[in-house]
Amino acid sequence: MKLYHFADLEKKAESILDSHPFTYIKSGSGDEETMGDNIADLRKWKIRPKFLRDVSKRDLSISLFGKNYKTPYLLAPVGNLGIVHPEAELAVSRAAKQVGIPIIASTVTSFSLEEIAAEAGDRWFQLYCSSDMDITLSFIRRAEQAGYEAIVITVDMPALGFRVADLTNQYAPFKLGAASGNYFSDPVFQEKLACSPSNQMLKRLSSTN
Repeated sequence: MKLYHFADLEKKAESILDSHPFTYIKSGSGDEETMGDNIADLRKWKIRPKFLRDVSKRDLSISLFGKNYKTPYLLAPVGNLGIVHPEAELAVSRAAKQVGIPIIASTVTSFSLEEIAAEAGDRWFQLYCSSDMDITLSFIRRAEQAGYEAIVITVDMPALGFRVADLTNQYAPFKLGAASGNYFSDPVFQEKLACSPSNQMLKRLSSTN
């Protein structure tokens, strides 16, 4: 198996993806100072070696919320995966299941949380709390019914960040309807719309013919 340095993976992604999705993934909000600080802070962490220890049998497993996992790693929630691969979260879920790592499914996904659950092994659900509590509660109920074992709440995003690179490129995947899988499949969300997404799409198609 060929191993890649992170910088090599980034270059590989840039050579494959269109420039707009690549820039969207690579960039951050504002002047990207926080993104740079995060990288610098992570580089301060060091692995302290311990010598004269028996490492013939190594066990990286952990116990979390009463359940054992083979490693201390979980796949963090990443939204908008549909802009880089047609199978998006489904492909990631299958890969995570294959290596035995739990996945944390994002609220903003191309596929519904139920479709993701059908492909995943151990799974948690990351929740963006809606300003409409009915929709938030509907997401929680659906996650519970689909076998998600925990809810990870994101509390630091009441509004989208000011992303200079996206404004420069005039690229806004959310405005194009990307990552709406959970919303367009939610009965409570659909009840609050004047027209269902499927009917709206039919109207657009008929108007172009």
